[in-house]
Amino acid sequence: MKKTIFSIVLVLASMISFSDYFITRGPSVGEIYLIGPTYTGLALYRSIDNGQSIICIDSINASNMMAITADKTQGIIYYTTMQGSLYFSDNYGMPSSWMLRHSGISAPLCNSENIGFVFEHAAAHSEDFGYTFISHTGNGAFGLFKEAENGFSDDGYFLSYKDEVQDSLYLFVTMDNFNNLELINVLNFQWNNQIELTRGNNFGEIYLCNLSSNMIYYSADFGSNFINTNHLNLELDYSKEIVGGRQSGELYLMCNFVSLAWQNANIYIFYSTDFGITFELYHPFAKGQEPLLSNFSAKTFENHNSSIFGYDSVYYVYGVLPLNVQFYNYSIGDINDYEWDFNNDGIVDSYEVNPMFTYNEYGWHSVKLTIYDDLDTNIFIRENYIYVDKINSMGENSKVTDNISCYPNPFTDIINFTISNHLICERNELLIFDLKGKIVNQISCTINEAIWDGKNMNGEKCKPGIYLVKHNEQKVSKKILLTY
Repeated sequence: MKKTIFSIVLVLASMISFSDYFITRGPSVGEIYLIGPTYTGLALYRSIDNGQSIICIDSINASNMMAITADKTQGIIYYTTMQGSLYFSDNYGMPSSWMLRHSGISAPLCNSENIGFVFEHAAAHSEDFGYTFISHTGNGAFGLFKEAENGFSDDGYFLSYKDEVQDSLYLFVTMDNFNNLELINVLNFQWNNQIELTRGNNFGEIYLCNLSSNMIYYSADFGSNFINTNHLNLELDYSKEIVGGRQSGELYLMCNFVSLAWQNANIYIFYSTDFGITFELYHPFAKGQEPLLSNFSAKTFENHNSSIFGYDSVYYVYGVLPLNVQFYNYSIGDINDYEWDFNNDGIVDSYEVNPMFTYNEYGWHSVKLTIYDDLDTNIFIRENYIYVDKINSMGENSKVTDNISCYPNPFTDIINFTISNHLICERNELLIFDLKGKIVNQISCTINEAIWDGKNMNGEKCKPGIYLVKHNEQKVSKKILLTY
């Protein structure tokens, strides 16, 4: 029965009309490969600076490439054709370096942290640079193939759907190269939404991008829980792909826009180092007129260098009066003017590219950015994106305290606290709360220092997310972020 499921997967995968544009991480930090437009057709490109600039590697074979992936070995890259042929290059994909490795391998391809490993989605993998493939049994999987992604070693992710259930996708996790899979989440997406999965830089990190709705999601616990980190304003006729990078929080979103029979052709790389909350926009290839699309996001000004996630599985900017917010603009186009309306009340508050604004009124705030070029205008509104609170989640005066310092924040395994001397008392301890106000743990302090390992009072690892820490002698709390 399980082999039948995976035979269905193989047949379906061969029938899917995959995009002509792909992106994959290289073995080095900042290195990516991508397929995108040239002045007249398609090419395989390589970048070593996170997509700020690209080098054309192969414009001869690119039109045949249905999927690409890079090995952990520098210079080795693979592609598959519509006919199922797997090609291998050990010279960065230069046209004369391609060698036929295998027949009958379908897209998409996944790379691995193991040298010489390449995956034919969830169906099979090779451990000898594509010469031979080992089939996967897929025990525990059900439904029809939607998407797959390999993890760091033997782990991976498998996404499926059922014909009779149109509003659910089923996410499975494996720890033995797709031979046995366990259902870990049922996602409320339409079966025909274009979904992509890509792993993060740490074990258990997975990004999900719904390219149909332009939503980005992040999970630090193998997909058990997702946080919606961003919503982008992108048109449906863009070709879009995502891939995780080789540093914590690093994510790439590639968009290719071709129109008017190739009169206009542009490549855009959205590059994030904070799990997709904010992006830098790179435009390494341009031909003709650019489209015009308003895009932005924000963080609290005091924490603009760290990753702060929102509540209820959706990221939004949260803080207390007065709240300083830094806005990050990554709009597309040859833009002449920016008009920011930080309260969506019809009044322009700033004409800067990346402004900072102080909110002095509590409650929800929607933000609107209007941009202009010589021909057109585009507007993007983020509804209820900023929440300004009078008090913090502990019900006290919400001014963030400087009496407790901590590092690193965010943290994965251990966070170190230093407590101001004037708080030292006979009963010297820190209290860890979740966002519902429940005490997760009580930590005794040694003089003015303490350590938390991210576990609750039962010794169990806490779920990733925001926690609040306060000293037993103070009324205010400090936010910390636990990741996996």
